[in-house]
Amino acid sequence: MLQQHYNIAIVSDDLNRSGFLAGLLQDTRNKEHILSFAQAYTDKLLEIPFDVVLIDCVSNPDLNYSALSEIRSYNKLENISFIFIISINQETLKRQIYKNPNNFIVIDPADRFAFISMVNNALYQSAIERKNILYKDIIEGEKKLLSHMDELLEMERIVQFNDEASLLQHLEQSFIRRLELALAVETALFTSYNKKRDILALNIFEHSSRNLLHKHLFGLQKSSVKRLLTENYPQIFEGNALQDPFVLELEEALGIKIFSLLFIPVTVFHEPRAGIILINKLYRDEFTENDLSFSMIAANKITYHLEKIQLEDFGEGKAPAGSVLAAKNDVIVQEWTMLKHIMDSVHFGTIVFDSSFDVFYMNPASFKILNKKNRNRPSPI
Repeated sequence: MLQQHYNIAIVSDDLNRSGFLAGLLQDTRNKEHILSFAQAYTDKLLEIPFDVVLIDCVSNPDLNYSALSEIRSYNKLENISFIFIISINQETLKRQIYKNPNNFIVIDPADRFAFISMVNNALYQSAIERKNILYKDIIEGEKKLLSHMDELLEMERIVQFNDEASLLQHLEQSFIRRLELALAVETALFTSYNKKRDILALNIFEHSSRNLLHKHLFGLQKSSVKRLLTENYPQIFEGNALQDPFVLELEEALGIKIFSLLFIPVTVFHEPRAGIILINKLYRDEFTENDLSFSMIAANKITYHLEKIQLEDFGEGKAPAGSVLAAKNDVIVQEWTMLKHIMDSVHFGTIVFDSSFDVFYMNPASFKILNKKNRNRPSPI
């Protein structure tokens, strides 16, 4: 069963019959509540979250279903199973009861085992319905998160950073904590990717300060995470996928049991740069499409600003120390470098001709489309 115990309402005007029915249903999982019809009509059925309601129509031969139909329509009861125990003479009542798909009928006297079986099935159905309603409420709540993403994650702070190092530090410390709270996960991590070494680097900081506690390096040679980064493809790790070498190594490094994991790549100009990792939902077993959508939108916003920082650096002639670009100050060279960087990153074909209408440059996508080998002229830088 899906709950620790079930609340069963027994509505009857005959104490002997209600006591007999309660005796049949005595179980460590069940808690029986005996009510008269008068009590049922005064909203007593709404005071406790009942899982099944038994209506002993035999104890009330003149029962009119219309009096119960109003109670049946209450939000708390409309999806709950009602079992009506009727006599063979209550034919009109039987026709009225059948109109509601959550109503069930037992003809008195009923076989004891058939009656208990019907109650158990109704309990199971009610539990499933409650769980579906709970998940529906959760999903609707998560959808609302999307409309409040900027506020929840303080996305406006991201655009205030003008250099990549400071932004990454903010993402590792402040941003990831907000994402953890917004999506109600046990742990959220921001990892940096080193393409040359093929590793993900994870920095663990103290919650109350910026002090670095641990630095973990994860090799990706045997992990499917490498493909996810290369193809910019997110993935939820569940079941057998949790045996991935990276997930197992992460589990050991963090000292927690991973039941589900969501990995979101962060790319810059189509090159893998980082990964957002969410571990274990707090109030259910698995991640949903809403978790995926929320995380991907956040990752795209991060990508946009990282690309913006890089473009501004190119435009201002900034580059890593010791690079060829850093040694050149020619404005034309800087502009061409920035333009070439953009064209190298796009997925559609781009061809540049010189003044003699000879091909000067073709981006990687155009070579792929035309099935040609890369024979670009030497770059002016």
